[in-house]
Amino acid sequence: MIAIAEDPKAKLFLGAGASRAFGFPTTKEFLDHLEKSASLEQRAFLTQFTSIPGITDIEHVLEILDQIASGDDPLVKYLAFHKPKMGPSYAPVEYSKFLENASSLREHIRVELFREYEFVDERRPEIQKRLETILGRVRSENTKVIDIFTTNYDSVIEKGLAQSQSYELVDGFREVPGEPAEWDPAIFDKTSSSKKIRVNLFKLHGSLSWRTGKKTGKTLRVDTEEKSIVGSKRFGENLLLYPASKVAPIKEPFGTLYSYFTRKLLSARMCIVIGFSFRDPYLNTVFVDFLRHDRSNQLLVISPGAEESVQNLFGKPTPAEIPESLTRRVVKVKSRFEDPDVEATVLAAITRR
Repeated sequence: MIAIAEDPKAKLFLGAGASRAFGFPTTKEFLDHLEKSASLEQRAFLTQFTSIPGITDIEHVLEILDQIASGDDPLVKYLAFHKPKMGPSYAPVEYSKFLENASSLREHIRVELFREYEFVDERRPEIQKRLETILGRVRSENTKVIDIFTTNYDSVIEKGLAQSQSYELVDGFREVPGEPAEWDPAIFDKTSSSKKIRVNLFKLHGSLSWRTGKKTGKTLRVDTEEKSIVGSKRFGENLLLYPASKVAPIKEPFGTLYSYFTRKLLSARMCIVIGFSFRDPYLNTVFVDFLRHDRSNQLLVISPGAEESVQNLFGKPTPAEIPESLTRRVVKVKSRFEDPDVEATVLAAITRR
């Protein structure tokens, strides 16, 4: 066991690197996949975004494409009004063609997102076993509740634990007989009579299986992970959030999920962060506030790229600009959590501090 044995309120935070243990690509690997699966025109258009300094994550590309599609961003409104030629200097195109390229690339990314991260039911027993192994590493015999926060869209945790005899999953959705489950966050605060270890799952960036009801506007969890069909009479948009904002989201269910994250993190002394690159500006402020909240609070960052991830957390200032009182309480472990020797690596890193 790593940390929850020492702090029963310790939180587990999972990024894309954590899902890699279950056969899903990291966001960087997904970007590489896109470059191979896209058409020549889509690939050339994608390169225009990925060549921008700081744009290394597919979620950032999607955020830009969504802003272009909605037309709400002030710069997009300016471009739509003036209709300048766009694209690389050697091959600029009319603005209408630019919008067409943006729409085509956005559609391709969303199709591939669902294809690559869809849960394969045949792998359920294998995934359940791996999940229970991971949870066993972070709990003690006295652990009753484990809070997991994740920015991942896949359904690995909820579907992987659906048939577990050891863990009871609570994801904020209330089951409705014969209908999709409905978002009801009050469930997180209700007590359970089950003797299983309770796992509260907070999906901060949404899920491939979340939709809005067309008639009711309610947030729903459906069984099939697929991109919303244009013109569907039953479901509206997919509920996915991209990590570009520096403020907490207001739109539900994300506003409530972020509120839970902030409140629960500040109640803990330890947060175990696995495979997260710290590219969400607002979440980074919550993590830094957590470190400042109590001088005994610690972040345990487990990732092959832990060094770079922690630089992202602090906004990549020079070493002199980072208060030592914060950095000394961030334990960096350059390893994958699924590695068999990760527990020994973590203990060695903590001991060296």
